[in-house]
Amino acid sequence: MESRDDSTNAGRILRNITPVAQLLARHICELRILMRHRTLNDEALSYYHKHTAEIEIIRHDRSIEPIVFPVPQLCEFLTNEKKQKVFITCEQDQQGSKVKDFFEQFSEIFEELK
Repeated sequence: MESRDDSTNAGRILRNITPVAQLLARHICELRILMRHRTLNDEALSYYHKHTAEIEIIRHDRSIEPIVFPVPQLCEFLTNEKKQKVFITCEQDQQGSKVKDFFEQFSEIFEELK
């Protein structure tokens, strides 16, 4: 029987190793195919995709850097309608505007989670 500590450790290991696998998948075709065509039985990748998100930022040298981060468990309680509303209404025209606009909407989002 799996203990809570085993599950926590497995989640931590998965969060640490999957970004590396994603980075390697950009250069190794076989790995890219495996990660795209994961099956529903692949518990580790399903867990990872459910509990992490990725954004890409543009650095000063115009290179794109992917940032993978854990999604707080509290976010599971947001309705799809609220997620869609935030996505649609956030300012996306100017560099840096998305973050500012998102945090301006944060109090409304947090109220829904109460």
